[in-house]
Formats: sequence, structure tokens, C-alpha cells
Amino acid sequence: MADAAAERGERGMTEKENITGILYVAATPIGNLGDFTFRAVEVLRGVDGILCEDTRTSAVLLRRYGITAPAVSLHRHNEAGKSGALIARLLRGDNLALLSDAGTPLIRDAGRRLVTAAHERGVRVSPLPGAGAASAALSCAGLDADRFVFEGFLPATAPARRARLRELRREQRTMVFFEAPHRLAPMLDDLAAVFGAQRSVCLAKEMTKLHEAVVRGRLADVRRWLDADAARGRGEFVLLVEGGAAPDDEITLSAEDLLRELSRHLPPGAATGIVSELSGLPRNRLYKRTLGGR
Repeated sequence: MADAAAERGERGMTEKENITGILYVAATPIGNLGDFTFRAVEVLRGVDGILCEDTRTSAVLLRRYGITAPAVSLHRHNEAGKSGALIARLLRGDNLALLSDAGTPLIRDAGRRLVTAAHERGVRVSPLPGAGAASAALSCAGLDADRFVFEGFLPATAPARRARLRELRREQRTMVFFEAPHRLAPMLDDLAAVFGAQRSVCLAKEMTKLHEAVVRGRLADVRRWLDADAARGRGEFVLLVEGGAAPDDEITLSAEDLLRELSRHLPPGAATGIVSELSGLPRNRLYKRTLGGR
């Protein structure tokens, strides 16, 4: 009996030593603080620490829901240095929650290094689902959401951005992009030049916030909507672009391809006039493109 009791005691100690904490990956509201989930509030009220992309931003949300667990910063610039100590806490049994400033962590945010290390050390990683800008935009765009590809932010420079768009020219799935306000207009112009001004898109601006707008139409229509009011170009944007037709369905030629080829044989004015008439793109923008501008 004594031996059996000792065995049970040793087994209990071993099991206790092997119990690790849980790393919760919690989605936060993308704008409206009321979009936080009941479960996320409940879990975060009980964790031992909260890892925030920016503690000042997260503090607003945490105060709103009476969450008092200690918050520490974890972002792209300090994740490498802090991950080891955080994994040690999880291995000791602490429960931690990872937050981004808005939306679902690891989607264009820090945390991959920590989550990967947690998996490698046998720590349980558990999602607390909620808001995400990409899924929110897809839900209200009216474009095909059965199959889509997330591209995030394209390169900031015009040549690199256009090169990536040319690589996506034959993509048949709906494409999801994030874009900064100061690059939105050039992005729309480049899309029209590469995909054609008649491609269907949806522009989701400031979702769940005061100045929310969801605009659906052709690229040329959305560009005109943006130009009509300078205030429309401010905020955070998700741009969804309809996928192209299957290669066997039609033969397509982008405005940029057409402009490049015609410019080899015609004066710039004549080449831009033809492409403008066929594509619906503004003649002056096309003319600047023939001269090497944006």
C-alpha cells in the first residue's frame, strides 16, 4: 500500500510539473470597442499577463471591460528579445494572452516568433476568435469569398507595386489588400493599368468606425468616388479585387501592356488617347506613364 501511495504521489508531482500555461491569441475590435467578445473578456480577466502590441492602445480596451491583468509590450522590435522569458513563464504555468492593436494577431502583426516557440515547447496555443479587417471586408463586399488570397500591403514604391500586380494578373481568386491613405490613389491607378479599369472591386474604409464606408463598383467608379471628396482618402482601407477570368474563358490585355506596345509605334499623345478610350483611364495619367511618371 505504501509503495502504491508513493507511486501515486510521484506520478502526481510529475504531472503537476508538466502542466504548462496557455497562450491565448485574442482578436480585438478593429474600431468599435463593442465588438469584443464575451469569451475574450472572461478569459482576459483571468490570465496572468497580457502581451500588447502597444500598451497605450490596449489600455483603452482593457479599461472599458475592467481587465486588470498586467500588460507588457510585445511588438516586432522587441519580440526576439522577450520571447524566451515569456516561454519560460508559460512553462511555469502562467496563462498569457497575446493582443494586437486591432484585429487578429499575426495577421500583419507581431507574435509569430512567440507562437512558433510555444508550439515547439509543447505549450498549448488557443485562439479567442473575433474581429478581423480582411474577413469583415469580405463579408460585406459581395465578391466571391469562397476562395480568396490575402496580399496585405503591396510594396510602397510604384515600380515594385506594379511588378507584384503583374504577377497577380492571372489570379482567379478574390484578392484582399491593405493600403495606406497616401498610397490609395496610386494603388487604384496601378490596378486599373494592370487589370483594366472595368475590374470589379470593393473599397472598405474605416470599418465599424464613425466614418465607415463600403463602396462597390468598377475600378474607374471607385477612383472617381475617391476623387470627389478629399476626406474620403483619410482613414484605414481594405481593398478587395475581383479575381480574373480563367485563361480559357477570355484573352485579356492590360492597359499597361497596351500602352507600352502602342508607345513603341505611335507618338505618346496618340497612344494614350487610344488606351484611354479603351480602358476608361484618364488620358493625363496615362500620358505621364508613357513619360516614366506615376
